[in-house]
Amino acid sequence: MPYDLVADTKLVDFGSRVEHQIQIRLDDESDAEVIKQVIEDIYGEQYKVNLAQDRVQQLSSLTQQLDQYTSIIVIIAVILSLMMMRTATMTMTWTVRYNIAVMRVLGLTRTQTVAVSVSLYSSMFVIGSVLGVV
Repeated sequence: MPYDLVADTKLVDFGSRVEHQIQIRLDDESDAEVIKQVIEDIYGEQYKVNLAQDRVQQLSSLTQQLDQYTSIIVIIAVILSLMMMRTATMTMTWTVRYNIAVMRVLGLTRTQTVAVSVSLYSSMFVIGSVLGVV
């Protein structure tokens, strides 16, 4: 953004800092380090020169650091998922026992109770599989 338009935007308050950047595309034959050194020699600390190569090195070091923590994150995720599966299984076991008891109290036979349970869980399996594919 041109410097004279910065004040018109009202994005900058009194005392704010405005950073100006110039991006230059160089040919493959030109030496970016030499150009960087020339700019720093001429302007001193007034301008900071960032090269794309420096950015690539920063990103590669960041990804290497993240790779070190990936195994820890995976272990935590596995532990949490196992705890959630255990809780869900325990809750489902109690719910199934309660439902069987209610069906038996209502007068269903053992065969009818099994048929109701099988039809309920098979329909849940089919619906879950269809939704999972979609």
